[in-house]
Formats: sequence, structure tokens, C-alpha cells
Amino acid sequence: MPVLAGSFIFVADLIRHLPMRLQIRMLAISSYPGAATQSRPAQVQRGLTNLPPTLEGRHVLIIDDILDSGGTLRMAVELLKERQPASLRTCVLLRKQRPQAMNFPVDYVAFDIPDEFIVGYGLDHNDYYRNLPTS
Repeated sequence: MPVLAGSFIFVADLIRHLPMRLQIRMLAISSYPGAATQSRPAQVQRGLTNLPPTLEGRHVLIIDDILDSGGTLRMAVELLKERQPASLRTCVLLRKQRPQAMNFPVDYVAFDIPDEFIVGYGLDHNDYYRNLPTS
């Protein structure tokens, strides 16, 4: 379950390598509103209405773009645990090297990065620059 909007490019690349039948439901949670470069308390933007009322018997993977404070991922986990999935795992493209992020439990991390603000590959500043290439 991708957390939008920052994870959409990572999710598109990732699911091409998952050889199983799967469904994608999206969740929009924001902790960097507008031009903010510091994480704020996470807020659900949209997406709960497209979720089934229960996730019983389903294995759910939450995919997020970046882990810095853990607020976004914590909120997503809490919202989805309420729907009682068979299993719930977490995956992030990037984890900042800061205590809150390094101590937050996450199942899969693609890259650890310095504690800096970054854009590109889906990550934005004020909804711009998501399209910047990785190199």
C-alpha cells in the first residue's frame, strides 16, 4: 500500500520485481505540507475510503518514500492495523540517519542517507521536482 505522493515512482519500480498476484490501494498521508522542509505531524489527506473495511486474511506491505521522524509510517501502521490484516510489513526507499528514523522499526530499507532535505525520484518541495532523475 503506497503512501502518496512521494512513493509512487519507487512503488512503480518495486512492483515490477514482485512475482505474485497483488492489489494496490493507495493512502495519502502528508508530513511535509506545502514548502515545508521540516517534518510536521502527519495528517491523512485522502485514501481511507478506497480501503476495504477489513483486511483479514490479507498480507499488507506499506511502502513509503522517506523515513525521518516516523510520524507518517506510524499513522499508516495504526490505520491499517485497525483493519486486522494477516500480516503488516513496512518498506521505505530512504531512511535518514537521525535517531528517530534509525530507531523506528521498519522491515525493509532500500538506502540509509544523511539527514538532509532531498528531492527527485518522487520526493518533492512544494509539489515540485518529483520528476528529477536519480543521477
